Amino acid sequence: MIEFKCLQCGKNLRVRDEAAGKRGKCPQCGETLRVPQEELVTLEAADASPTPSPPPAANAHATDMDVPAPLPVLKAEADKHLPTRWLNFYVYFRIPVGIVLSVPSALALVASYSDDPTSVLLILTLEALLVCFCVFLFVGLHRRRFWGWRLNWYSLVLDVVLNPLGKGPAMYFLCLVVGALLWFLPNAIYFKKRRYLFTTHQDQSV
Repeated sequence: MIEFKCLQCGKNLRVRDEAAGKRGKCPQCGETLRVPQEELVTLEAADASPTPSPPPAANAHATDMDVPAPLPVLKAEADKHLPTRWLNFYVYFRIPVGIVLSVPSALALVASYSDDPTSVLLILTLEALLVCFCVFLFVGLHRRRFWGWRLNWYSLVLDVVLNPLGKGPAMYFLCLVVGALLWFLPNAIYFKKRRYLFTTHQDQSV
């Protein structure tokens, strides 16, 4: 048996020897990973603990650390040649332009509520939070970090939900449906297919 840990959640996994080098999913967090070669695992285990571990019980056919074998082949392998032009446009144009355009809108709101210090403070706070969110999103997508890929899902939802604010109930609902169909759904499909770009850059810390 080959024993190793999931890089995403740290769960201890155990698979059969014939699964070495194959790809599969962690049963706890669903993260896709590659089973290491048996020789590498053996060397790492020898360096970490010179004393051999006790053999498993004879009646222990499966434990909570076992991964079903054989491991499934990742579907994302077929998506590794998809174009990334929209991703580049999205990261290097849309997000920076969105940050720049949000500033005049916030200043216009501040001018309209200049006689209400509480409203001005609230507007400036929300604008600062929005800019920080967009900066984190830009860094995460630019560096192909998995947390950036996840953060982008919140961004897509916020775009659809917050953009129609200030309109009447009927117009808000109409804009919500149109935004979900024309913005959220196409981008959700696009980024879901390109998830492999970010899972290959798993980082231990953000």
